[in-house]
Amino acid sequence: IPRGEISPHRALSDTIVTAAIFVELMKQATWAQMLEWSSQPALLTRFGFGKHRGAKFADVPEDYLRWIIDKSDLDAGVKFSSRHELERRRTKVPA
Repeated sequence: IPRGEISPHRALSDTIVTAAIFVELMKQATWAQMLEWSSQPALLTRFGFGKHRGAKFADVPEDYLRWIIDKSDLDAGVKFSSRHELERRRTKVPA
């Protein structure tokens, strides 16, 4: 199908785009990696709540991230993302 004939939010067009993305993903990762990723909680990039609502995890103070991990009852995605951010800082990987 010519690119100009792909219409957003039409079933066939969405299927074609999803398949194209999946083909590119398969060039970058193995089935085992994709299964591992899909079993993990979502990796969030911004806070959607509270004092830091809208802030990137990279911009939130370390003590708050540690509180989330150790003492909060927040969901698995927020805790997973907080652990990921602390590990990123520890290994000095750019945000």
